[in-house]
Order: sequence, then structure tokens, then C-alpha cells
Amino acid sequence: MSLPYSQWQCNGCGRDTAEVGIKEHYSLGIYAGKWCDPCWKESGYRDEDAKGFDPLDAGESYEEIT
Repeated sequence: MSLPYSQWQCNGCGRDTAEVGIKEHYSLGIYAGKWCDPCWKESGYRDEDAKGFDPLDAGESYEEIT
């Protein structure tokens, strides 16, 4: 069961949405969790959708589920 928005915490710093505002983020089309903007920028995740994935980045590939 998912927590109500008011109880979300940032995956990076642990602050809650009342302090910093938390958003759900996706990296290359895959769910990456709940993050505040400053932590998201430092997280290392990529802000691109699935089209931004290049198999040469990781030496492997995945199939997008449609």
C-alpha cells in the first residue's frame, strides 16, 4: 500500500514532502522512486525516457513492455 503524498520521503536525503516537495521520477522509462529536486539532480539517474537508452551504455539491452 502506498503512502499518502503528505508522507512521502526523498530517497536521497530522507526529508519529507512538506519540507522540500517530493516527486516520482522515472529514468529511461523505468520507475526510479521519490526524490526532491536537489537530490534527483545528484542521483546519477538520467531524466530521459526509454528512447534515451543506448545498449552500449551498459553493454546489454532490455525490451520495452508495451
